[in-house]
Amino acid sequence: MDASTHRGSISRSYGGVGRNLADGLSRLAKSSPLFVSLVGDDESGRDLIRHNPLMDSRGILRLASASTASYTVILDNKGDCQFGIGDLKIHDQLTVDKVRQFEEDIAKCRLLIMDGNMELATMEYILDVCRSAKVPAELQTLQFTHDSKVTDGGI
Repeated sequence: MDASTHRGSISRSYGGVGRNLADGLSRLAKSSPLFVSLVGDDESGRDLIRHNPLMDSRGILRLASASTASYTVILDNKGDCQFGIGDLKIHDQLTVDKVRQFEEDIAKCRLLIMDGNMELATMEYILDVCRSAKVPAELQTLQFTHDSKVTDGGI
C-alpha cells in the first residue's frame, strides 16, 4: 500500500453469518427465526433492522453507546480478497445479561444456530440453555481467532 487514493467502486450489503442465515430462513420458512444480536443506534443499525420485514427482529437490541458492526473488504481486480477491516467491538457487548431475556425463546426453539462473534461466556450460557432444553445447537465460525476461542474454551 502506498498511502495514495486508488479509484474503485464501493458497494454496501447486509451481512454477518448469523444475520445472513436468519434473513434467508425468514424468506423461505413459514415462521421467521428469532435473530438475537446487537446494533448501534445509528443509520447502519436502523437500515439493517428495516432491510427484511419478514425477519423476527425483536431480538436485535440497539445500543446508543456503540457502532453497528461493519466489515470492509478490499478486493483485487479479479475479485479476490486482499484484506479486510472489521469494526466488531459491539459483539463484545452481547453479554449473558443481554441474552438472558431470550432464554425462554431459546429453550423453545427447534434448532439454534449461533455465530462465534460473541464472548465465550455468552456462548457457554446459550449452549447450557440448549442442553437443558434438549435443543440441538450448531456453531458457525469463520475466523481462526473465533475457532481457537471455541476450541480453547472447550466448546
